[in-house]
Amino acid sequence: MKLSVLLSGASMGALLLGSATVSAAPVTLQVCNGTCWTGNYTIADAVVVNWTNVETMTNTNGVSVDTWETTHGLNVNGWSLSMDSDPFVTNNFTITNTTDLTQTYTLGTTVGVSPAIPNGLMRGSIGFSLTDNNYNGATLATSGASIYQGTIDNNLLPPARKLWDSPISFSTFSTTASSTGFGFPTREAAPESIDTNIGILITFSLTPGDSVSFTSNFDVIPVPVPAAVWLFGSGLLGLFGLSRRKRR
Repeated sequence: MKLSVLLSGASMGALLLGSATVSAAPVTLQVCNGTCWTGNYTIADAVVVNWTNVETMTNTNGVSVDTWETTHGLNVNGWSLSMDSDPFVTNNFTITNTTDLTQTYTLGTTVGVSPAIPNGLMRGSIGFSLTDNNYNGATLATSGASIYQGTIDNNLLPPARKLWDSPISFSTFSTTASSTGFGFPTREAAPESIDTNIGILITFSLTPGDSVSFTSNFDVIPVPVPAAVWLFGSGLLGLFGLSRRKRR
């Protein structure tokens, strides 16, 4: 009898809490420098897409990332996207400015969410390592937008939840690193329901010949059902099981 009640209560809790499961998620990858290369794909849940995969991907015009980057002043040395059913998305990459001028780049990842999350709790973070490759000083800076911008249903998070907002810059004559985040240790309420996707946009300027590596993440979970509701559901199901047993 007790085992029956516990199992029923767990089932009820899972139903009340809900979960965002992504068995096959639509994914958008984007890299920009003046113009943008954008690719749309479908990938399996809990998968990692790394640079070996990305390099051969083509956009709707049939252009691969590898071909596009050679004509747009950058070398993406490594890029990986990981996602899971929380939903959870990362946007990690290393990029080198191969031109003689400071350039502005945007690299973005967007992952589909299903089912929708009407009320979510979110957190996000970003870190970087900046390297001066030519020993004349390297600078990473904002370029009209926050370096980190999380998105929900293609809408940017409110300004207070963007990270490294403009204007800000980091400089070094060797290497330097920094990181920041929000929603730690306690997650924050999402500003809107999550109906279709979440994503990360990383926009920055980088001095000539220099490299920067980014790690970033953004994830959302459903707001937990209050304990009283959980216990009430468990109790109802337990009484229902007891009633059926007595009738038998």
